[in-house]
Amino acid sequence: MTNQYMYWNLIPDSNYCQPISDLNQIYTSDTFPKNIWIYWNTPIETAPKIVQTCVYLIQKLNPQFTVNILNEKNYTRYVTDERVIHYVKSDVLHTYKSDLLRWYLIYTYGGLYVDASVLPFCSFEWIVNEMNVSGKSLLLYNNIHHTRKRSEPVFEEWLIAGLPRNDISRTVYTEFLKCLDEGVDKSYNRLISDKSVDYQNFWMHGSYHLIYFLMINVFSKYNLHSQIKSLPCSYDSYPCMGLGGNHDYNAIFKKQTSFKEFQIFARENRFTKLASYNRIQVDKYDYPIPNTIMYYLIHQ
Repeated sequence: MTNQYMYWNLIPDSNYCQPISDLNQIYTSDTFPKNIWIYWNTPIETAPKIVQTCVYLIQKLNPQFTVNILNEKNYTRYVTDERVIHYVKSDVLHTYKSDLLRWYLIYTYGGLYVDASVLPFCSFEWIVNEMNVSGKSLLLYNNIHHTRKRSEPVFEEWLIAGLPRNDISRTVYTEFLKCLDEGVDKSYNRLISDKSVDYQNFWMHGSYHLIYFLMINVFSKYNLHSQIKSLPCSYDSYPCMGLGGNHDYNAIFKKQTSFKEFQIFARENRFTKLASYNRIQVDKYDYPIPNTIMYYLIHQ
């Protein structure tokens, strides 16, 4: 796919070695559609440089997927539920709009939703394989630092893989609509006051993370954890490890490495999720520097 909003000229180096085979493995599925969904409230060409980079790499590394990039102007191409349209048009926070849209899109169309600030190190073909092998209708990462009960993991939602019309996505999206109808503060207070649900190590978060409280609540009440393919996520490793320190930043953006070492890194780590403070820090620097992980990602 031709990219028209990047900051560099993408010219592959003919001296690069061939990628490790398992990074190029293509998977097919009779049930899991190869869609990738991304939402950024403004057109992507106006986004911060690192967000543009993430989206470009998601497109570049996933030629077998249909990549759909939504914003507040074009989302109605894919959204027909008037209740969803109402809230995307409203003045609720962008985070609530994106939370609603991602669950609606996974329920309606299926495939993979990723935040626009997910930085991939390889393709998402492995997700197709995970869905095929697991036989589950939904795949999520669980945050081990938020979780005390191994049987009831606390899930993240910056990457969601799901089959179309799966019951779990329908429950989350329709219940979140009810939360927005009720009002953010009222629904947050109702959820956090529900003593039948253990919010584990997530209880201290506020209403900004309303969707997380809802997910914990409905997954617990409807005993849905065992129906979800769960992948562990720790702040000590990718994809949850932030780029807040110089070491983390240097490893991806500055450290000189061989292409073989890059391939091993990509295979072992797959992607990382950049938080807002990561994006601000990263955009202070010039990149890609030759022979770094970012350079190989962009120029391979």
